[in-house]
Amino acid sequence: MVQREGAAICARLFLGAAADFVRRAVDSVAGCFAGQHPDSQVIDLRYHDLEHTMAGTLCLARLLEGRARAGAESAVSRSWFELGYWPCCYTTRAT
Repeated sequence: MVQREGAAICARLFLGAAADFVRRAVDSVAGCFAGQHPDSQVIDLRYHDLEHTMAGTLCLARLLEGRARAGAESAVSRSWFELGYWPCCYTTRAT
């Protein structure tokens, strides 16, 4: 759901832009939680788990879309959207 909705928000905000980075971000973070990243172990935190991380990421995407729909004076560029989306995914990444 996060990947699908994140990609849809990106497409709406940036005129059908391909949101491959959303797929990469979600897949990468899921891999980290599963212990598939060479620099991390399995992440098994009770609260800051994969679901919580993805919920926060989706929340950020929805907030940015709402800001754009409200006609905020300073529009969020695609690069700023991506810069915000990636770190939100990695907030709980184990090191």
